[in-house]
Amino acid sequence: MTNRRFELFEYRQVLVRMRQGDSDRDIARGGLMGRKKLTSVRREAQARGWLDPAQLLPDDTVIAGVFGRTPHLPSTCVSTVEPFREQIRGWLAAGVQGTTIHATLRRNHGYTGSYSAVRRMMVHLAAERGVAATTILEFAPADAVQVDFGAGPVIGVDGINLRTWIFVTPCAKPSSSVSAVIAREVADFDRHLTEIRGLSDSTRDVRRRHVSEFLVDRFGIGAITISKLMPSDVARFVERRTHGLAPNSIKGVGISLRSYLIF
Repeated sequence: MTNRRFELFEYRQVLVRMRQGDSDRDIARGGLMGRKKLTSVRREAQARGWLDPAQLLPDDTVIAGVFGRTPHLPSTCVSTVEPFREQIRGWLAAGVQGTTIHATLRRNHGYTGSYSAVRRMMVHLAAERGVAATTILEFAPADAVQVDFGAGPVIGVDGINLRTWIFVTPCAKPSSSVSAVIAREVADFDRHLTEIRGLSDSTRDVRRRHVSEFLVDRFGIGAITISKLMPSDVARFVERRTHGLAPNSIKGVGISLRSYLIF
C-alpha cells in the first residue's frame, strides 16, 4: 500500500474501528490501510482525543485538514440524507426506529429518497456513537443479594389447590483468589499487549484471563519463577483447561500462553 492515495471516508472508517478498540493488525487485515500508515493515523488521532468513544468524531473538514484530504466529494457520492444528519442523530439517540425516521422525513421535509439511504446513515451514525460503556459492580461477600421471583408449583392442601411463589436470593461471593504478585504480573503483561502489540480490549481480556489462570495453577500464591516452568507444566494446564472445548478455543488458550511466555 506504499504511496497509496486514501480517501476521506477511509480515514473515517479507520477512526471508527480504532475507537471500537480494534488493533492496527486487525484493521490492516481488512485491507483498509497498511500498519505503517495506521500507526501514523493512530498517533494523530490520540493526540487530538479522537479515539475517546465518549466524544463525537470531528466533521469531514477537520479530518481532511489533518490528513491532507479535500472534504469535497462528487455529488453522486453524497448521501441524499446528508442534510438531515444531525436530525437523524438526535432521533437515533431518542430510540426512534428507522422506518419512522424515513416516514417523518418524507412527510415533514419533502424527502424523496429511499429507506435504504436512511438505513445506511443510521448504521454510519451508530458506528460513530460506539458502544455504551458498562460498569462492573463489585461487592464484599454477603454485602449484596440478587432477588429473583417467580411462580412455583400448585400444591393441594386439604382439598384446596394453592399457588406457590419462589424467591431466590443468591448472595455476592468472593471471586477466585489471585495473589498480588500474579495481579502485578498480569498487569505488566496487559501493558505489553496494549502499548507494544496494540491489541483490542476483547483480545486482551481473553489473554489476561488465560494467563492469570495458568499462573495461579502453577504458582498459587507464591512467587513467579519463570525459570522453573517446564514444557510439561504448560501441556498439563492446557490439557485440563481445554478439556471438551472446540479446536478454536483450544488454539486460543495456546496463543495466550505463547504470547505471555515470549513477553
